[in-house]
Amino acid sequence: CSEVMFFFPFFWAFLSNSLSPGIEYGLTWPPHGLVSVYPWGLPFFNTAVLLTSSMTITIAHYDLFNKQQNSFFIYLFLTIVLGSIFVDTQKFEYVNSFFSFWDTVYGSVFYSVTGLHGLHVILGLTSMIIVFIRVFVLGYRSFFHVSNRKYYSYLTSFLSTEYLSYYIFT
Repeated sequence: CSEVMFFFPFFWAFLSNSLSPGIEYGLTWPPHGLVSVYPWGLPFFNTAVLLTSSMTITIAHYDLFNKQQNSFFIYLFLTIVLGSIFVDTQKFEYVNSFFSFWDTVYGSVFYSVTGLHGLHVILGLTSMIIVFIRVFVLGYRSFFHVSNRKYYSYLTSFLSTEYLSYYIFT
C-alpha cells in the first residue's frame, strides 16, 4: 500500500497533464517541441527484461524450497544479470534521451517515475546479490530472506509494466 501511495502522485500528475494539457504546454501532450521516447524500443525491452526476471526469481524461489541447490544458484544469478541489464539499459536511455528533467512537467514526471523505479530495481538487485553471496559463502542452509526478494521482484515488474504504459499512452 505504501508503494501505491508513494507513486500515485506521480501518475496523477502525468494523467492530469496528459488528459488536459495547459496553454503553457501548447495544449498538446507531449508538449510541443518535445520528442518523447518510442514505447516499443528500449521501454518495451526493459519491461520484458523485468518480467523475465520475475520468472527467474520465482523459479529460484521454487528451487530453494525444493532443495535444488544448483538450479537455485543458476536462476538467482540469472535474475541478478537481468536486473543489471535493466539498470544499464535505463542508464543508456537517460543519457541518450532528447529531453531533461527541466523540460516541462513531462520531463520531471518521466525522470521522477523512471528514476524511482530504477532505484527500486537497484535496491532489489543489491539485496539479491547479498543473498547470493550469503548463500554461496555460508552455505545453502541460510536462505530465509529470499522469499522477500521474490516479492520485491514482483513489485518492480509491476512498476515496469506501469513504466511501459507511461510510454504507450504518451
